[in-house]
Amino acid sequence: MLHHSSDSINFYRRSTSGGWNQDCIWDSSGNFIWRNGSIRAPIFYDFNDTNYYVDPNGTTNLLTLSVNRINNLRPYVDTWHTSTDGTRRFYFANGGTTYYSTGNNFVFRNSSDVGVVTIDGSGNLRTSTSGDNYASYSLHVGGTGFASADFRAPIFYDSNNTGYYLDPASTTTSLQIAGAIEQGNDLARPLVQWGASGDTTGMIVIKLPGTSSNYGMIHAVIDIYEYSGANVSTIIVGGHNWNGYWYNYGSNVVGYTNKTVRLGFKDGQYCIVLGGAASVWSYGQVVLRKIQNGAYYTNNMDLGGTYSISQTATESFTYVTGD
Repeated sequence: MLHHSSDSINFYRRSTSGGWNQDCIWDSSGNFIWRNGSIRAPIFYDFNDTNYYVDPNGTTNLLTLSVNRINNLRPYVDTWHTSTDGTRRFYFANGGTTYYSTGNNFVFRNSSDVGVVTIDGSGNLRTSTSGDNYASYSLHVGGTGFASADFRAPIFYDSNNTGYYLDPASTTTSLQIAGAIEQGNDLARPLVQWGASGDTTGMIVIKLPGTSSNYGMIHAVIDIYEYSGANVSTIIVGGHNWNGYWYNYGSNVVGYTNKTVRLGFKDGQYCIVLGGAASVWSYGQVVLRKIQNGAYYTNNMDLGGTYSISQTATESFTYVTGD
C-alpha cells in the first residue's frame, strides 16, 4: 500500500496476520530513504559527485574511509596501492611478499609520536630516541648496539676519532688505541711515555693511578733510551706500596743507565722516580712498558687508569726511597 504526505511517501506491505507494516519511507524533507530491510542495486553513486561510488562486486571509489575495526583486509595483489598524492605505498605480491615504497624516507614512531627508526631513500637505517633523525651510514645506531651472537666487519673504527681502530687481520697495524691495554685486573700496558730533544735536566717522575688507598705489590718494566753514552736500558722495579710508603722494594737494570731508581709518594700519589734533580738527559725517552699487581690485591689499583709522567728538578716528596 502507498501513502503519500506533503514531504514523504510511505510504503506498506500486508503482514501474514492481515495487518499493514511500514516497509519503506522516502522522505524529501530529510533527503533520505529508509527501508525495513535491504536496499539493492548493482552500484550506488554519490549524489553530489558521481565520481565517487560503491560497487560491491567491482571497483569502489571513496574520497575518505574511516573504519573502527577491520576483521579481514584483502587488497589486490600484484599492483601498487597509492596515496592521494600519487605516491606508491604498498605492493602485495602474489605469494606472500609485501613491498613498501615512499617518495623519500620511512619513519617509524612510538606511541608518543617520536621517531625511533628511520630509513632514507638510499636504504640507510638509523635507530633513535630523539625524533626523525636520519642515518649517516648504512646502519646508524643512536645509542648502544647489542648482538646476541656477534658483529662482523673487516675493521672497526672509533666513532669519535677514526684514527683509532681494530683491524684484526692486518699484517701491519692491527690495533691503534690512545690509552692502556688492560689484561684482566692485574696487568696493564699503559700509554705512559716521555721524551725531550737535546739535553734536559731533572728527574723523571711517573705517577701511578689513584691515591694512598690504592695499594699493591707491583712489578713494572721501564724502557730508556739516551743519545749519550748511557744509550739503551730497561729497568725492572717493584715493591709494596702501602699507606704512603714503600716496603720490600728493589730494582734491576738490563743494559746500563747512570740514573738512580727510586720509589716515592708525591702529591697524594705513589710514583717511580728516575734520576735526580741534577740528572742530565740527552735526547731522553722513557716508556712504562708494563705494570702488574698481585692477584691477591685485585682491583686495589686501577692499572689501566690515569698515569702522568713529567720531568722536574725539584725534590718535593712526602716520601721517597734511596736508590
